[in-house]
Amino acid sequence: TQPKTWDMTFYNAMKPKVMREKPDFYVLKRGFVDVEDRLKWNGVNLIELERDTTIEVMSYKITNFETNPNPYEKHYGHYNTEFVRDTVKWQFRKGDYIIKMGTDKDRFIVELLEPDAPDSYFNWNFFDAVLQQKEWYSDYVFEDEAAEILKTNKELLAEFNTKKASEEIFRNSARSQLYWLYTKSLHFEKEYMRLPVFRKE
Repeated sequence: TQPKTWDMTFYNAMKPKVMREKPDFYVLKRGFVDVEDRLKWNGVNLIELERDTTIEVMSYKITNFETNPNPYEKHYGHYNTEFVRDTVKWQFRKGDYIIKMGTDKDRFIVELLEPDAPDSYFNWNFFDAVLQQKEWYSDYVFEDEAAEILKTNKELLAEFNTKKASEEIFRNSARSQLYWLYTKSLHFEKEYMRLPVFRKE
């Protein structure tokens, strides 16, 4: 019934859990129209490559994520996203986009294109196409090549034998063994689980 004064802690900023340096520029593969549109709507300048170009870039390959069982804003959002980064020489096509840093849009761009950011375009399902493997093999065609791969690659043979010795299901499944070798071959779909966003440091 009377006025009262309390001392309260004032939180005027959030403490980040993950820090990420911005690159010199990103490269976005053309064709993800929902992403292209949203970047443009927010004033991000997408510079089209004028010709096919090979660039050494940092690539993201998604290794794990979880998906909400219920929709929010019509999306089944991902979270706890994990990935590995590797340096690759990638053949980009005419019309793919360069997204340069150095504007007032930098933070916006980083928080949308880095896959583990809470509101990244990956976590909002705009890149789900890369989560589906589209290319496969024919057993009767690939079996001979798989045998040749093991014959000519001693390190892979050792890894193969170790996996057989330690994993019962793998040891007893010819299909699993053949598929594993396929994933190690030059035929395996390099875009599978790979984000169509690349960093140039």
